[in-house]
Amino acid sequence: MTTWNAPAAALFPDVTALRAAERNVLRRYLLHPGGGGYGVTDHDRFVGTAVAYLRVASAHYPDAPELRALIAELLAGSPDFAVARNSRRLSADHHAKVAFRPPGGEAEVEPDFDVLAVPERDRRLVLVAADPRSDAYRTLRRLVGGAAPGEVPPEAAAPAAEPVGTA
Repeated sequence: MTTWNAPAAALFPDVTALRAAERNVLRRYLLHPGGGGYGVTDHDRFVGTAVAYLRVASAHYPDAPELRALIAELLAGSPDFAVARNSRRLSADHHAKVAFRPPGGEAEVEPDFDVLAVPERDRRLVLVAADPRSDAYRTLRRLVGGAAPGEVPPEAAAPAAEPVGTA
C-alpha cells in the first residue's frame, strides 16, 4: 500500500504507522496475529483473489527479487497461502464487496472494492467506496470521525490560494 485515505486507514489499522516495506496487505493479513487486525470476513475469497493478483505479477516479473522474497515468505509462514497458491485459481475479482469487521467493536462494513489497472504506471489502484445511501457509507463515516469518505475535514483543508491576475 503506497497511498491511502481515511476510510482505508480505518479498514487497515496501523497503516499510517508502518514503514513502506511493512504495508503489504497480504503479508500483514496472513502473517500477523488476528489477520493484522483487518477483520476480513470472507477469508478464502480475500486470499484467493490476492494470490491471483500475485500470479499475474509473478508472470510479469519472474525475476523480481522483492516479489520472489514475498512469495517465499508467505509460503513459509502461511499454510492458507500455500493452499491458495497450489489451487491454480486463475480468476481475480476486479469488483467485489468485501466484508470487514473493523477493530473497536464497530458493526461489520461491506464497501465496494474496485481494482483498476494503471498501465502507464504498471500499478493496480484499489478503490474502496460505498453508496452514500448505504449502511456501509454510514459506518465508514463513523470510522473516520464523521467526515464522509473522500471529504477533507475543513480543518485539514489547504488554505485557499490568492486570486491571480486580479489587479
